[in-house]
Amino acid sequence: MKLTDPDRLFPVEPRLRGMARAFYGSVKDLPVISPHGHCEPRWFAKNKRFANPAELLSAVWVQSLRLQLAAMPTLAGLVQDIVITRKDRADIGMLVFPDPQLCPQAGDDGTIRDAEYCAKIKSVLATLAESATGPSNQIVRANILGEPPSMKAHEITAKRIQQQRHAAPSCGF
Repeated sequence: MKLTDPDRLFPVEPRLRGMARAFYGSVKDLPVISPHGHCEPRWFAKNKRFANPAELLSAVWVQSLRLQLAAMPTLAGLVQDIVITRKDRADIGMLVFPDPQLCPQAGDDGTIRDAEYCAKIKSVLATLAESATGPSNQIVRANILGEPPSMKAHEITAKRIQQQRHAAPSCGF
């Protein structure tokens, strides 16, 4: 099938392809809306072409779910959840919410600095770095927090967008 074939992204099975064509036909002229909040609305409002669309594929908001899905199994037994961050787009970080059964104690600033726990997290990041292909998909720092972010305190949005609460890494990496 040629790249210019209008059916190239539809299923091969005829019945499903017919359904896909019908659905596409009903929505193809509607505006693009990003329900995930990772696209700038002004991109669509201005309807301009991107100078280099390939750059969109390396943006952290595109990579964050993939990074989280790669990190979670490696962190099993250590964390309850993680949030991928990128402060000022300099490098990629990770907010770590420890497994409550481990009961690491948080300091006065709300972060966990337990040397043994930090070493385990650092080891996982080193393992993940081995498969990273560049800075757009390598987690280089971690903040280990004593409690999850609060929506009531406006520390996180319903779309899991972390507001800045802890800027400095809690384990020194």
